[in-house]
Amino acid sequence: MKKLVYFMLFISMCFLSVHANPQFEFGLFGSRNITYLSGKFGDIKGIDELPIHSFGIGGIFNLNFNEWTGIQFEPHFCSKGGQNSGYGIDKHKLSLTYLDLPVLLRFKVKKPYFQIGGYHSVLFLAKHEYKIINERNFELSNRSEQLTDQFNGSDNGIILGIGIDIPVKDTRKYFTAELQYLKGFTDIVDDPTISEDPLKNYSFSLKVGVMF
Repeated sequence: MKKLVYFMLFISMCFLSVHANPQFEFGLFGSRNITYLSGKFGDIKGIDELPIHSFGIGGIFNLNFNEWTGIQFEPHFCSKGGQNSGYGIDKHKLSLTYLDLPVLLRFKVKKPYFQIGGYHSVLFLAKHEYKIINERNFELSNRSEQLTDQFNGSDNGIILGIGIDIPVKDTRKYFTAELQYLKGFTDIVDDPTISEDPLKNYSFSLKVGVMF
């Protein structure tokens, strides 16, 4: 599935680049992310129950072939992960810090534009935080450990998005806002003895930036 997506993306880029006179733009953005895990991690119960919320930063590089289509590259430094509810059991949270490297096709329809593409992520840090809770649901201790060596050093997936550009009067600058859905294809756990079920990322991201 992911190979087919990347192949179609590559073919589309080649076709557009041949039939266009590209123009380059760049900008900066901040993000608000709601991230989930799908699957299991060892004997931790319910690590896919609840999301974690995080902020991120990144850059936008647009290669516009015309006023309707282009390619977008959005390096994004962010955190992903998930957690359990912790009610009646020990509270666990997995946080994974990535540099996302998405490449997107951008199609504009009047004011909104749509995005489809793939991403490759590089893992910088994996952290496990947990709270020991007794039978009365009182917290007894709070601990954390680094588990980067137990996780895959990269992730790959697909992105679907929608956005809008807001021009600044009498300048070439404009603001941009995007809402994206990211679905990972990679089992992010590197050690198969930890869990038989694959653990994967998926998330929603709201990005707000300025283009120069």
